Amino acid sequence: MALVSYAGAPRAKSCTSKPAPCARPSAADLQPVGMSGIAFLRRVKASPEGYRVFRRSDRMIFGRVLMAGYIAALPRHADTVRLTSEGAAFLDRLMRVE
Repeated sequence: MALVSYAGAPRAKSCTSKPAPCARPSAADLQPVGMSGIAFLRRVKASPEGYRVFRRSDRMIFGRVLMAGYIAALPRHADTVRLTSEGAAFLDRLMRVE
């Protein structure tokens, strides 16, 4: 049986604070999302009240675009997403290049 320290005991030195695993990546860490991701972002941008993900192709790219930080899922509607400021800036940069 392992001993359990009481609530006020000092922590061992091996316990260091680590960054949160769910922290949003910085702009330098964002990954490209590909042509299908760009098409998905354009559909999301065209729906200002939120875009409902229902296409199979949208579901396939949804995770990669969400992890890149370009969209945010609405809390009460799991299948509805909105464009974040990073996503709008990404699309703006693409439109200026083309």
